Amino acid sequence: MYQIIPMEDEESGAELRIINTSFADPYILVLRDDCSVAILQADEIGDIEELESGGLSKTQWLSGCLFKSPTFGERTLAFLLTVEGGLRVCPRPPFSFLSANIQLP
Repeated sequence: MYQIIPMEDEESGAELRIINTSFADPYILVLRDDCSVAILQADEIGDIEELESGGLSKTQWLSGCLFKSPTFGERTLAFLLTVEGGLRVCPRPPFSFLSANIQLP
């Protein structure tokens, strides 16, 4: 089974390229060429749909990854680096910010 998931700018309708992805079952984080991110979730039968990104859509991102560990109670965390150098940590849905913005030198 496969599924095509369109990546396009909501305002202009332009097609966006995928720069990087990160996986942590059942989530997929997608970094696109306009510095935006999308978080997708797979259901039990494998269908994938985009989650509401809340505050994530208002920021431009350089990098991001998903992390899941029994140490954190199987909770999925998203680590995201802003274009200004700030590190944001967001817990699983709704993937809203968990910590204050940490500025890197």
